[in-house]
Amino acid sequence: MLPLRVAGEAAGHDIRRLELPETRREFLTVSEAMPEADWTVHVLLDTAPARRQALIGTLAALMILGVGVALLTAWAQRRARLRERLSIQAEAQAQLEGRVAARTAELAQLNARLGAEVTERRATEAELRRTQRHLVQSAKLAALGQMSAALSHELNQPLGAVRNFAANAVTYLDRDRAADARLNLTRILSLTDRMTEIGRTLRNFARKPNAQLSDVDLHDVLRDALEVIAWRIDRQPVALVVDMPPGPLRVRAGPVRFQQVVVNLVANALDALDGRPDGAIRIEGRRTDGRVLLTVSDNGPGIAQGLEDRIFDPFFSTKGVGSGLGLGLSISFNIIKDFGGELRILPCDRGAAFRIDLPEIAP
Repeated sequence: MLPLRVAGEAAGHDIRRLELPETRREFLTVSEAMPEADWTVHVLLDTAPARRQALIGTLAALMILGVGVALLTAWAQRRARLRERLSIQAEAQAQLEGRVAARTAELAQLNARLGAEVTERRATEAELRRTQRHLVQSAKLAALGQMSAALSHELNQPLGAVRNFAANAVTYLDRDRAADARLNLTRILSLTDRMTEIGRTLRNFARKPNAQLSDVDLHDVLRDALEVIAWRIDRQPVALVVDMPPGPLRVRAGPVRFQQVVVNLVANALDALDGRPDGAIRIEGRRTDGRVLLTVSDNGPGIAQGLEDRIFDPFFSTKGVGSGLGLGLSISFNIIKDFGGELRILPCDRGAAFRIDLPEIAP
């Protein structure tokens, strides 16, 4: 008989354990009565296959559960990372929008400031141009005042001569000396033309310039300018050399304002040569590469080193107190700039030289 002992119960059946030295096994006891034979049949079912199957099922369930947990964990982590990424993106977008808004506001403020500065600069430039026009006129009127004494003398002399010639002509007519009377009348006409020319020069110089530009010939501008400044040239022992090429030199400019620039340059040269017995002024005109160049130079003391960059500044002057406002070169510089040209100082070993550079107008 097998050494079986009851080790438990499962589903109403006894579990019996067989313990041998070599092995240890458990069986499920299933009993069935056989009344015909008055027997009871006991069948021992080994529980090892069932346990293995249960173990396998358990392991499979655990594996499925583990895979499910792993998948759920991975999904949760993925969702967490996605939420984190979306949060980071939202935060970055919010920061970017904030920066864009701040930068837009800053640019709007900067644009407003720039607009205000542009408006202010335009207003200042317009006021500067108005002031410049007034200064040009004031400078010319001041020059007229300075010239009045010398010009009155120039007018008084021909007027006195006209009176004498007229009185002599009457006497000659009374004495039937018609030829002498005709000669005196011819002289009176010549003196009248001279006074008319002086008056025309003063009238053209004193009138306010027109802002419209036109085609002008450099020869005409230089001639009229030298007529205006002739009274000063005659008072100083200065050698004036004018070197102009034949044929017209046409530029786009305002004739009266261009004349004022030439007068300013020649007047500055005369001021620099005041008191020098060997003073010389050279006016030279040239055309080159579609440009017209007019150079006014003198053999005076020149411009002191380091002042070249300031020579065209308003109210800057190297003359003594009371000798000028320091506006001539500044006004001349802006006038030539309005003509589309350039006024600059040239380097030279002796004296000073200024050059006007304007585009030539084709004939």
